[in-house]
Order: sequence, then structure tokens, then C-alpha cells
Amino acid sequence: MKNSTHYRLRALACALLASAAMLGACDDDDPNDDPDPGKKPPVTLTDQIQYDGGDLVGIKSAIYVAEEDGSHTFYLSPTEGLINAEQMKQADDYLRVMVESPKGTVNTASDPFEIEYKDISVKKTTMNDVASVELSADLVTETRLNLYTYVELKSGKTLIARYQNTCTEERDVELTNQYEIDNRIAAVGSVVEWRNVREGNRRFCLYEQEGLTAPEEGAAGVEILLAKELFGTAEIDLATADPAKVQIRCGEFATGAGTTGTLTAKYLKDKFGSIEGLVVALDASKDGKRLRAAYEGTFAGGYAATNTIKVTEPAAGGEAAAAAEAPIAALFSQEPQVGSYVFALGDAETAAAPADLAKGHWAAYVRVLKAKFDDVIDVAAQTSDYWFRLYDHKTYQTYYGEDAGLTGTIETHPNPAGGKEIYLRVSLTLKNGIGVEAEYYGVPTAATADAMDEETLKPVKPFEPYIKFLDKDNKDMLYWPVTAMEVRHDPAYRDSYTGDLLSGYCFYFRNAFTESIDADNTTPMFFLPDSYLDHEGEIDLPAEGTNCKWNLRFQYMYLSSYNGYGYSDKDKYCMRCPEKAAVTVKQENKERIFKFSMVDWGVFSTWNPDPTGTGNTLIIEFRGKATKYSGSKPNDLADDFYE
Repeated sequence: MKNSTHYRLRALACALLASAAMLGACDDDDPNDDPDPGKKPPVTLTDQIQYDGGDLVGIKSAIYVAEEDGSHTFYLSPTEGLINAEQMKQADDYLRVMVESPKGTVNTASDPFEIEYKDISVKKTTMNDVASVELSADLVTETRLNLYTYVELKSGKTLIARYQNTCTEERDVELTNQYEIDNRIAAVGSVVEWRNVREGNRRFCLYEQEGLTAPEEGAAGVEILLAKELFGTAEIDLATADPAKVQIRCGEFATGAGTTGTLTAKYLKDKFGSIEGLVVALDASKDGKRLRAAYEGTFAGGYAATNTIKVTEPAAGGEAAAAAEAPIAALFSQEPQVGSYVFALGDAETAAAPADLAKGHWAAYVRVLKAKFDDVIDVAAQTSDYWFRLYDHKTYQTYYGEDAGLTGTIETHPNPAGGKEIYLRVSLTLKNGIGVEAEYYGVPTAATADAMDEETLKPVKPFEPYIKFLDKDNKDMLYWPVTAMEVRHDPAYRDSYTGDLLSGYCFYFRNAFTESIDADNTTPMFFLPDSYLDHEGEIDLPAEGTNCKWNLRFQYMYLSSYNGYGYSDKDKYCMRCPEKAAVTVKQENKERIFKFSMVDWGVFSTWNPDPTGTGNTLIIEFRGKATKYSGSKPNDLADDFYE
């Protein structure tokens, strides 16, 4: 009973003392000193913020950032849907609270802390303007926060906040066919994969602009340069990757030493292995900047190519002669392709059809087995997988790739995104040392199988009228180009050897040594009777006998007879016809065709039955328009003969 009375008296005394203290305090305060005499009593907050006694502001977003040292920074905002600190900063309406350890009441006198909201900023080291501060932050679970703070400044301004609800650790905005740089998110409008076979890399471009189908310098977006062998591999660690094999840039952001993060680039394929799309996932940081990208979808594809051809010929001493790259006007492709892909290309300045490749110096014919298309062929090891021809249209030579000693590669690919373009690269050295480098990417020009036939494409030397001597072993002795075939018709031509008076045509073959058209020591003249002009087929002169009283006048040291040659007639003691002699004289369209050939060997004497002569062969051939006779002898041909 004594103890009970004691506790009651003690409690009453304490109550009286407390009342006296409160009355004394009230008496000491001057109402005029109260910064806000009409301030409302404290209000009850539920997930809300009150600033300086104003309206209650509901908290719609709450996140935290956990630092490595264990401290936590909480962001509470009236803006809904914010999921990271950068978004909070962009909204610029948040309450920020930092505590050393989110485990309940914070000793604001000794524990590090920070409170920021609008113009109120309180931390342990800046308490001069603070009249009172209370703070409690308890992260009950990884997603539940109990937070209370009360701040009163000496100016009378107050901040009250209470939150007991969900709070998640900050996370990145999930990107869907977008990229983010400097907290700016942009939609990806075009994606391009561009392969460079020569440099062994692939360039991936994620552009904001729609409709781009090839790399576009200056276009906004992300560009990734990736070594060929890294494409399609597992996630690439940018901190350890070779900077020469992985290069990323976006505006002023560029990877290099000190880059961290990851990159994945691969194809999206169906169950049959066909490419359906491209997948790119990127998260890279360097020098305080961060670049992210996520894409999964269709893309445009292609190849970097020079679209040129270069042929290097070996020079004297075995060194390669200088060669210039020439543009490839077109890549011709045989359509339809049957079992093989057949291509033709060259250095002609213009080419609308495969035959036009003959206008240039070099052209190439490439055939690749269908099973080896979209691959690299080692020509030395895979001799049955290809055909190759190199055509020299200046020397009219054809070089065959199947000849032993060919080395190098032939590489072909379709457009990786499924377009009609084709990539072709030829890097070969022929056994004679000629080097061929050609690269092309584009839509081939379709051509028929006949137009693409390798025999059709082979160089054919244009016909050049000529006078030629061969020895008895058929080796060249003399070659004179013929510049003109002058023709006259003489109704009273007299054979100076036989005395015959004949009507016929005289053909003169002007050449570089002609001084006078009638000088038969430098200019051959062939006479043919009227009835044999435009004769069907070749005329066998020995077989015609005296029916064809032909005559050749040409005095030259490679011939045995200085009296000329012609038909033989034993009755007239006229023996001038070689054992082998033939002539063709006809007109095709507006072109005159003349060809005479004989072997200087025969019975040229009535007194000697044995054949004599040099055994040399004379050939005179001409195609083209006849030229009007320029000499002084009779000519009754009308001008239209020469048209």
C-alpha cells in the first residue's frame, strides 16, 4: 500500500511539473514571433508529401538506388510509372532521401543522411538553417519501404512525408526496337547489316530514319562494327573484347579503352535454318555515358564492294606491271540458272549485254556449282566446283582457269536479307602470273544461256584484210595488211602472157608498200572473167582448167614465177597454174568478200614435166567495200558498184 501511494504521488508531481513547464513556455512566447500564427495542426499523411503546410501530394512512384557501400538513396515522386533515378530527375518533382543504412530511425546528429525536396536540402553537414529534423527509413523487404521525415527550417518552412508502400530498386526502361543514349530513347526505324569481305567485318546500323537500305553517313542511330568471327557468338564482354574487332558509336559516344558492358548480335532463324530477322542487344558504358539498344526484327542487308576489276600482268623480270582498277559496268547472270550460277563481267565502260564486254580490254567468265554458291571456293583444292575464263580483248587471248597452277578464291553470296543482289569476288593468280581481282555487289543483269556461252564470249580477232606468205612448213614469212581493194572492169583485158583478150574484173590490193596501183611488184592484181563473179562457193582453179582464164600478177621474191600465174593450156604452151589454187569472190549484203590462196608448186613448163616452185603459200583475203580503181587503165564500172 505504501509503494502504491508513493507511485501515485510521484506521477502527480510529474504531471504538475509538466503542466507548469508548458504554461511557462506559453507565457514566455510572444505571439508576434510565431512565423505562422494561423498554422494548422499536424495532418495525417498516407503515402503523401506536404511542403510548407500546403496541399498533400500523393506519391505514385518510389524507387531506390543501392550503392556498393551499402547506402541507399530513395526517390519518391507524384509522377506515375517512374522506374529509375534518371526518370525521376527528368520529372523533377521528387523527394530524395539518402541514408547510410535503411533499417529504421536515423540519428540525424551522427548518421550520414540527405533530404532534398524543392528548395529544401538537409544533410548532416549543413544543419545551420535547420530547426528540427526527423528521419526514419526502413526497407522492410526488397520491395517494401516505410519512410517518415519531418523537417522544419529556422525560417519556419516545413517538409513532411510519410510512405508505407511498394518501393523497387531502380531498373532500366525495357527497350523494344529502340536505343537509348544520354537518357534519350529513340525508336529504330531502319536496320542495315553491311558486310565487308575484304576487311572481314560486318557493320550493323540501327537508324532512327525509316526506309534506309544501306549505310547512310550522318544518319542518327547506332553503328556497330563487328569482326566476322564474333557475329552469332555468345554475349560479348566489351571490357575484354579486342577494340579492333568491336567498335560501337552513337553520336559522340564511341567505344575504346575503358568500355564496359555487353553486346549480342545474331540472326533470328526458323526451324529450317532460314534467316528471318536480326537480333541485337547492347549495353555499353564509357566515360560516364551509357548506350543501350534492343532490336529484334527484319533488316536490310548488303555488301561493301568496289564494283571494280583489276588485271595485273607480269612484267619483265617477274615483277608485276602496274594495273589500274576499272569500274564494272554490269554483272551478267545466266537466267534461268540450271545446276550452276554463271556470271560474266569486265572493264568495258558500258555494257548492256554480255557481247558488249568485248568493247573493253579484260572480261571474265565465272561458273559456280549451285551447291557451292554462298561460299568461298579454293580454286586449287576444289577444281571441280567452278569454271573460270579470262578474256583479253586486245590480244584476243583466252586464259583457262582449269589449267594447272591457278591459285586463289572465288566467293559468292546472296543478299543476306533476301534481296535480289549478289556479291561476287574473284581473287586469282593464273599460272602465267596474271593476277585477277574483281569485286561486285548489285542486282545482276539477266542474260540468256546463248549470250552467256563461254564460246560466244571468247575474243574473236576482227577481220583485217591481208597479204600473207607461209613457207612450206606453214610458218609465217610475210604479213602485209591490205588497206583497200580497188576494182575495175575491163571488157577488153589482155593477158600479157597469153595474149588473150577477155572481159572481166581486175582486183588490186593496196598496201603500205604500194606506190602505183598498177605496179605489180608491190601490189598484187588478180583478174577474174565475168562469168565467175559471185560464183557459188570456192572456185578450184586447177579443176576449172581453161574454163576460167584467171590471171595473177605479183612479182615478189617468195614466188618462183616472174611471169605471173594463171590457167594452164598445153596447146598454147601456157603452163602457169599451181597444183593448188582457189579463189572466192562474192558479195554478202554490201560487203565484198575476196579470198585467193595458192601454193607455189606445179608444172610451170611444157619442157619439164616435173613440178617446181618455192613451195610457199600465198594468201590474199579481203572483206569490206570495194574502192574505185585509181589507176589509168580502162574501167567501165558504175559508182553504185562500190556502194
